Amino acid sequence: MVEPNPIATVTLPERVSSMDTKDNLLVIGTADRQISVFNLSNPTTAYKTMTSPLKYQTRVVSCFTTANGFAVGSVEGRCAIQYVEEKVTIFLLPFLLIVPGLDFEFLVSLSS
Repeated sequence: MVEPNPIATVTLPERVSSMDTKDNLLVIGTADRQISVFNLSNPTTAYKTMTSPLKYQTRVVSCFTTANGFAVGSVEGRCAIQYVEEKVTIFLLPFLLIVPGLDFEFLVSLSS
């Protein structure tokens, strides 16, 4: 049965460009390179808000299967790995996706 009213409403700083969820983790990437992390146990309050480590607009976010972090991809084709908690060692590893034989670099999705 579809509920006519939303369970929760959240105001974000900009348009949503990508979102992904795993267990209680919800990650939203917006058009101004902001990333909002929500704990779905308390869905109306952002657990953490951060700026993407990548230089250009966020194209895709994908949660880890362990729900302790996520991957971020930008419109230029670069990717980075982020963890939700700072106590986990952060390996910021941006890299560029290059497909031989194609004239463009374009990141459509990330899969964990």
